[in-house]
Amino acid sequence: MLKENVNVLVSSNEGVEGMSEAIISNVAIYLRVASAREGKKGLFKQQNILLEVCKKNGWKSTIYKEIASGATIQKRPEIKKLLNDVTQNLYDAVLVVDVSILSRQITELAIIKHTLVSSNTDLYILNKVMDFTNDNDEGILDYTQSLYTRMMHMVHIQLSDRISKGKKSGAKAGYWTNGIPPYPYEYQKWGNVCNPRSLVVNSDKLKVYKKIVNGIIINKKTLTEIAIELNKIGVPSPRGVNWGVTTLRRLLVDETHLGKIVINKTRGDGHKSTSVNTIKFETIPQQGHIFYEGRHEAVKTVDEHERILMFLKCAANTSNSKVVVKR
Repeated sequence: MLKENVNVLVSSNEGVEGMSEAIISNVAIYLRVASAREGKKGLFKQQNILLEVCKKNGWKSTIYKEIASGATIQKRPEIKKLLNDVTQNLYDAVLVVDVSILSRQITELAIIKHTLVSSNTDLYILNKVMDFTNDNDEGILDYTQSLYTRMMHMVHIQLSDRISKGKKSGAKAGYWTNGIPPYPYEYQKWGNVCNPRSLVVNSDKLKVYKKIVNGIIINKKTLTEIAIELNKIGVPSPRGVNWGVTTLRRLLVDETHLGKIVINKTRGDGHKSTSVNTIKFETIPQQGHIFYEGRHEAVKTVDEHERILMFLKCAANTSNSKVVVKR
């Protein structure tokens, strides 16, 4: 039967406070390091910390220790033995220095929690005693948050992996999977034209696009001159603001306009809040891009594309500053 009305226990230098009776007397200490490099030194450090806790509180202890990865319980004989002993109601509590010592896997942390709850065994995590029969125990809330955080992290990784594979599969089939389409395309539908999961040409924007391309190839205008001209006649840029040199350059070199689907153009994460282990965002050089034949209409030829690239390479004006001209 599960204990009822168990007080939350707080470890201190004087022992355990807030305890009306000796709830904990016999405990199991679990020690683990992940690699031989940490070895006996790491185990010894954990052991000293937890034995000191037992000494201050007058607890009898049995030690379980091993050098093993936290990936799976099945490859850790000592924790398997510990959990089996716990089910035999041999201990009042299990002591560890940190929850990650038990496991780093959400599913296995849940198994450990179930085993402790079923045997009415508390979990002591360095200065926290968690009574699993008390849902309002702060230690339980922390442990639950740890489980939830690890679960969300795993779900995020799995979902990101699924999305990445789905995008690659769609791109290989010629579908558009890269977010907002480049000017002058629209996604799936424009007017009476429909192209499911792919791109359609916005005929109004196409006129502007052709004006830009011809301005380079035929009229030999600089990007600055083209930007000024478009802004003067009130043509909005892809973002709905004034045209600039950078916007024009990106538009002109985009190979989507050749009827291609291009992926693997960037890698990493550009968000500021990502962890230190996250790959830093960077642009992949053109030779690293992956090309597939798209299911959308091309709006420029290979010859036009090469002539544009040659013009931009030789252009005297390579300024990236944005040109702003009031309409």
